[in-house]
Amino acid sequence: MSDYYPSIDATWQSTPLGRLAGAVPARARRTDPVTSHEAAAAVADFEGDHYVQILEALAMGPAGATAIAARCGLGRDAVGKRMSELARRGLVFIDGTERNANGRNEARYRRVTNGG
Repeated sequence: MSDYYPSIDATWQSTPLGRLAGAVPARARRTDPVTSHEAAAAVADFEGDHYVQILEALAMGPAGATAIAARCGLGRDAVGKRMSELARRGLVFIDGTERNANGRNEARYRRVTNGG
């Protein structure tokens, strides 16, 4: 049995995107202090909204995290943290690289469509 706190999975799975994407990874262990569980619950509150915003931004076409952030109004760091989670859930995939405004290469993500 996992040592992680299960209530976040239940919260995530109750949302439409959660049912589509599967269980959210646990963010606090049962042995963690109460403050860790509170912080984990707060992440669950905004995480789903971020996923929706990112997927809507990718509906405009493939983009790197910097461009996705500009499209949806989230911070670049917030987008970057969510991209690997969306990829693990099979909702996005990396289809190459692109240069951001600073001239650095970054992964270019594409949204997975119903056809694969």
